[in-house]
Amino acid sequence: MIGIKPRQQRRNGNGIPHRVHLVGAGGIHMSGIGQILLQRGHVVTGSDLALSEHTERLVALGGRVFQGHRAENVQDAELVVATA
Repeated sequence: MIGIKPRQQRRNGNGIPHRVHLVGAGGIHMSGIGQILLQRGHVVTGSDLALSEHTERLVALGGRVFQGHRAENVQDAELVVATA
C-alpha cells in the first residue's frame, strides 16, 4: 500500500496492539471500549468534537483525549478505531 508505513506493533496478551486511538471517544460505545483497553493495560488516546463526562472518565483512568480530530492526534497509535 502506498503511503502506509508498517510499524513494529507491541501487542498485549489479548492480541490487540498496545497503543490504540479511538475516533469519537466521547460516544458511549467508544468510551466503553477505551475503558476496557485501559483496564487491560493499553495506552489509549482518543478524539471527539466535544469533551464530555465520557471523555473525562477516560482521562481519569489514564487515557488522553483531544478535542477535535487532527492527524497529529494519531501519530503514536498502532491501531485507530472508528465507526461509521
